[in-house]
Amino acid sequence: NATYLYESWCQNKLLPYVGGISSRDMTDLLASLTAVPGWRKLFFGARMARLPESEVLCFDATEVASEAQEISYAQLGLGKTGGFQRQIGLVLLVGNKSGLPVLFRTLPGNITDVTTVKDMLFRFDELTEGKRVFAAVLDRGYCSSGNIANFIDTNSRIVMAARTDISWVQNAIEEALPYLWQSSSYIRGYECWGRSVAVERKFEDGKQRRFWVHVYRSDTKTHMEHMAFRRMLENFEKQWLQYKPTDKTQECPLLKSPWLKFFKGTKEPGAALEQDHQAIDLATRYFGFFCNITTMPCTAQEAIEIYGTRDLIEKTFKAGKSSADMSVVRSHREDTAEGRFIISFVAMTILSRLYALMKKSVTVADSKGNLKT
Repeated sequence: NATYLYESWCQNKLLPYVGGISSRDMTDLLASLTAVPGWRKLFFGARMARLPESEVLCFDATEVASEAQEISYAQLGLGKTGGFQRQIGLVLLVGNKSGLPVLFRTLPGNITDVTTVKDMLFRFDELTEGKRVFAAVLDRGYCSSGNIANFIDTNSRIVMAARTDISWVQNAIEEALPYLWQSSSYIRGYECWGRSVAVERKFEDGKQRRFWVHVYRSDTKTHMEHMAFRRMLENFEKQWLQYKPTDKTQECPLLKSPWLKFFKGTKEPGAALEQDHQAIDLATRYFGFFCNITTMPCTAQEAIEIYGTRDLIEKTFKAGKSSADMSVVRSHREDTAEGRFIISFVAMTILSRLYALMKKSVTVADSKGNLKT
């Protein structure tokens, strides 16, 4: 909430001090946090010193709404629900082994998160005086030739999801295909088969670069995608056969449906359609397959285990935005707004730590010496 309302909304809160604190004091506290020279290096450096050497970082960005006119980075940007809103961008790195938020950064709300990845990795290096993390985990929104080239050139260890509609990803799938039914390719704990393929390709700048595509096949995913496709296909065919125009001058909307490309023969609504099996086979060839890309060599098992921590950052954002009431920032000065982010980062850290401890199992012995979990 806005700090000038602090005294009115703190009445029912359990606070760790006696006598209360004024709204003026709260504003001064938030402003003082960012007034410390080199606070970022001190604060984030201390957090990074706790990380294990083989730490994997999850990277993500979100937007926090703000109506503040005086904050330079509160800019109009595209909101999650569509439409433009005044917002501040928030970028977060979370350690998958420690389970702790490691670093945050605020940026103008009109900058897309895709452009911030490389800068964040450089910033991590800069704040820790050269200490590097094992890898950063990214979702498929970052999968582009330009990003991959940048990550390779800066020696950044990246694990990211890949889109299967990219030609060189499909080439890797075809190369891995013969091995994805073999027992030796089974991925333990994930109910799928996987194979790693080294890729050498020439990028747009003419340079040859090497990276790895890890291809996976899931029987469950294959069945679900095929059944969903067949239901949609049969539903379209049923609508086509039952179509009766209410106005003879009106063009049938089914003629513009993308599902029509899976049929051949007559194209008059109401007449029987013949399925184009070649077109269907082409569209469904990669059902049940999914891929990860890494800029460093590792096995398919290692790549999927690293990427499997991706949902950790979603839970962390929920702890910070929902549980710590950070969906909206109502501070109207840059120093108090940034101080508010620091406080929320600490709250997010405490909540994340509590969640991690609550998930742990503890084994105890009863009076008879029997173990109980």
